[in-house]
Amino acid sequence: LRRKLHNQVMELKGNIRVYCRVRPFLENEKTGNKHKVFRFPDTNIEQRSITHVAEGGLKYDGVTRASNKPSKFVFDRVFTPREKQEEVYNEVGNMVQSAADGYRVCIFAYGQTGSGKTHTMHGPLHGDDRGIIPRAASHIFEYCEKLETQGWTFSVSVSMVEIYNEKLRDLLTPNSKAPLEFHRHLKPADGEEADTVVDGLSEHTVTNAGEILKLLRKAGQIRQTAATHCNAQSSRSHTVFSMKINGFDSKEGKRRVGKLNLV
Repeated sequence: LRRKLHNQVMELKGNIRVYCRVRPFLENEKTGNKHKVFRFPDTNIEQRSITHVAEGGLKYDGVTRASNKPSKFVFDRVFTPREKQEEVYNEVGNMVQSAADGYRVCIFAYGQTGSGKTHTMHGPLHGDDRGIIPRAASHIFEYCEKLETQGWTFSVSVSMVEIYNEKLRDLLTPNSKAPLEFHRHLKPADGEEADTVVDGLSEHTVTNAGEILKLLRKAGQIRQTAATHCNAQSSRSHTVFSMKINGFDSKEGKRRVGKLNLV
C-alpha cells in the first residue's frame, strides 16, 4: 500500500520535473557590478521562480538587442544559494525511493562549466556537503535492510561510464579492453523491462553503501578533469552512475527491479 500511494504522489507531482539550483558567488565574482544578478520573488514560500537581471547595458534576446528588462523563469522548484545539499536531497529523495520500489528513475544535472553539477551530484563522500549519489546509496541500503526483516532479499549492482570526446570509458574497470557500445536489450530478465544497455560495461555487486563510496573514490581518481577560469578541477566529461536494485519477496514469490541513473 505504501508503494502504491507513494507512486501516486510521484505521478501527481509530475514524472518529469525541472529544478533550478543557483550556486553562491565565488570570491572573484563579488567585486564590481559586471556579474549577473538573480532575484527570488517567492518570499516566505517554496521557491518556484527566479528573476534574472543583467547589470548595465543591453542584453541580447537571441534575435535582436533588447532593453534590459528583468526576465522571470518558473520551475518545479528553485534552490537558492542559501539551500544546502541536504535540502536538495530532501526534494529528490522521493524519486530515489521510487527506484528502490522497482521503478526507473533518472536524475540529470545540466549546466555550464563551474555551475556546480559535480558538487550537487557527487560532492565529498562524507559529511554535510555530500551530494546526491552518496546520499542515495545510504538511502537505498537503509530501505533494503528494512524490507529484509519482512522477507525480502535484495541484490544491488552499480556501474559508472564516462563519455569523453564521444567515446565511452568504464570508470570502474578502466583497464578493460572490452569495447563499449550502446545496445537495445530486447530480452530482459524476469521482472525487468526492455532497456538500453552498454555492452562491455562492468557491473559490480555491492552489499553496503561503504562499498559504493570506495568505487566512487576509485572512479573519481581517473575522471577526465582540467582547470578552468571557474573551477580549479572541472570535470571535462559526462558520467552516468547507475544502480540496479533487484528485490525478491520470498513470501509472495514476486520480483521487482528498479534502476537509478544519476547523470
